[in-house]
Amino acid sequence: MWFWVALLGLVLLWRLFDDSRENKKLRKAVRVLQEAEGRAEFRCRQALARLHEIEEAELLLEQQVEANSATKDELRADIQRLQGEVEELRQGKEAAVKAAAQAELDARRALASQAIGTKAAQASGGATRCRRAMRGMQAAAGRGGMALGSPAAALHTSCFVSTLETEAQRLQRLAEADRADALAERDQAVAARQAADEACQQAIDEKDRFLAQKSAVEVAAAENDRIRAEAAAAGAAREAAEQRQRAAEAAQAAAQAAQQRAEGEARDARQAQAAAEAAAAEAAAREEAAEAAPAQAAAHAEEEREQLQGQAEEERERLEGELEEARQYGKQVEERLQGEVEAARAAEAQAAAGRRAADQRAADLEAAAAAAAAEAQAEAEAVASDVAAQLEVARADREQLRQQVEALGRELQEAAFDKDQLERELENAADERRQLQEDADAVQAQMQAHKASLEQQLAAAYQEARLTAETLGLLRQDRDHTLAAQAEEVAALQAELAAARYEQDGQLCQLAADLGAVRGQLGALQRERGGLAKAGGKLAGEREGQARELAALRQQLDGVHALQAEPEAAQAQLDGARAELAELRTSFQKLSAEHKDLEGQLQESQRTAEAQRRQQEARQTEHHGEQAAAAAADKERLAAELEHTKQRLAEAQEAAAAEGDSMRQGNTRLLNNAGAKIKAMAKERDGALKERDELLKLRDELLKDRDEARALAKLSFDGSGPGSPAAGRARATLASEAEEVAAAAAAAAAAAKALSPRRTGARTEA
Repeated sequence: MWFWVALLGLVLLWRLFDDSRENKKLRKAVRVLQEAEGRAEFRCRQALARLHEIEEAELLLEQQVEANSATKDELRADIQRLQGEVEELRQGKEAAVKAAAQAELDARRALASQAIGTKAAQASGGATRCRRAMRGMQAAAGRGGMALGSPAAALHTSCFVSTLETEAQRLQRLAEADRADALAERDQAVAARQAADEACQQAIDEKDRFLAQKSAVEVAAAENDRIRAEAAAAGAAREAAEQRQRAAEAAQAAAQAAQQRAEGEARDARQAQAAAEAAAAEAAAREEAAEAAPAQAAAHAEEEREQLQGQAEEERERLEGELEEARQYGKQVEERLQGEVEAARAAEAQAAAGRRAADQRAADLEAAAAAAAAEAQAEAEAVASDVAAQLEVARADREQLRQQVEALGRELQEAAFDKDQLERELENAADERRQLQEDADAVQAQMQAHKASLEQQLAAAYQEARLTAETLGLLRQDRDHTLAAQAEEVAALQAELAAARYEQDGQLCQLAADLGAVRGQLGALQRERGGLAKAGGKLAGEREGQARELAALRQQLDGVHALQAEPEAAQAQLDGARAELAELRTSFQKLSAEHKDLEGQLQESQRTAEAQRRQQEARQTEHHGEQAAAAAADKERLAAELEHTKQRLAEAQEAAAAEGDSMRQGNTRLLNNAGAKIKAMAKERDGALKERDELLKLRDELLKDRDEARALAKLSFDGSGPGSPAAGRARATLASEAEEVAAAAAAAAAAAKALSPRRTGARTEA
């Protein structure tokens, strides 16, 4: 019987240990799922942070595009204003050049008429002197009556011939001087034609530089188009990130469902454990009944054990399968999230590389525009100095054109002042750009610091949640260990109680046998009493010693009754008492009454021991009940904490979902705004293309005017046509080329303004 009871207790203990081990495995699986869920949430938040950074980069690109559009509008306004000013300067220069050409023509005509008059006067003077000489010779010949062949006539003839030769030499010298003057004028005309050709070549070079700067502007427009394309790519990347976020949310929901299933299975396991504990309690309650029917109880316990073991095996297999599925799903989600994170990182790196390349190209274009502006300014100043020199020559020739030339000089000074002012504005714009860049860096640093603080707070929150989960797990483990220890203690106490009962039953049987023997001995002693009455006199002296020995024996019996809880000592004392009883068997002849008293005392001690045993069992039962109540209270407290944790997790998930909805709505609004801005920029690009076509037409017209000017210059300087209108055309061509140089300088300044994101950033903030 005791064997079957011990076997039943071992089965129950093994069942409790197996259930606790399965519960530990389930809790570990739940903890692993919670950690996987935490990692998935952390990666989702990282993906959201990267998506936010991509959106910020997209906003910056849109701001740059808007700033470029505003700068382009300002450049168009500046171009129109400068074109008006250039047109006014062109008209003034044409009037001044026409006046200078007319004055030069008048001067040349006056010089030619003066030279012709001088030559005619010289020729008429020579003829007059010849005629006078002839008349003098004739008069001398008439007065002297000389014959033509006389020596005097010969002398007069020789004098006349010498006079004619002298006059001829003088006329020859005059002709040579006139020829030298004509050659000098021809050389001056050739030099003027060469200067005009050089001016035309310079104008062509200026036009080429203007075209180069225009191509740079077109490159900047292409860069704007590329930025728009990058913005569109960033929008596509944002949509992909949103899709990945939705997939991550779905994975998170699946992980939560798996966690809920695992928690339900854990609850089922706890319920099974509670049922096992109840079964153990019922088994403990049925212990006494099992003592009466050990075979039936053992069979029933074996059936229950097999049934529970089968259910536990099935439950364990099912939980292991679900746990493996959850692990596989978690691995898939983790791999997918890792791939999405890598894609987001690649997109971020690509966007960063694009931004760096755009900044580098902007810096290169700005440097090129600055160099072109400086070169154009230098050449414009050189051309302006040449024009000023020509105007000074024209002012020296004709005093009446002084007012117009001075007005033209003032206009040129105003243009130079405007150019200096534009340069100062460019420098101020560069300073503003540097200041705005510093402000942007400071804002970026603040944003990064705020982001770092938010990440630290988020990490602290996750750490707190993880610590809470670990504390909950530790509490659960402590509870399980406590329950297992309590179950082990109950089993040990039950085993000890059974052993104590067995030993007490053995002792009681031994004492009953001893009492029977003592009673038999007492009967024998009573029968021998009569025979021993004779020896009473002899034993009277020994009675006192026997009484003392009996008192010692009573004390020993009291010690035996007190030491019943200690079987070995009681058995030793009982053996000693038996030995003493054997030795004193001959002394119990006259102590029957005292023996009856001892028997009553023994029964009373047995009743007292039984009462003490029952009180001890009641106290143990009450203690176990208190422990079970405390365990139930701990279980309820842990369940309440678990519900609170679930509620907090649900609130956090709802907050994350609300945040995701708000982010999606914001992304939708940003996409709509970006689409509208892209459409507006497309319209602006069409306008810019039309303006480029108009500029190309204007360039063709200027090329035609240049060809006509060259043709007229050739006609004027090769002697085949009049010189003065050709010189006027050449000067008009020079004026037009100077205007083109001024327009190129204005375009270079406009390009420098367009490449200054500092100024555009300031306008955007305004």
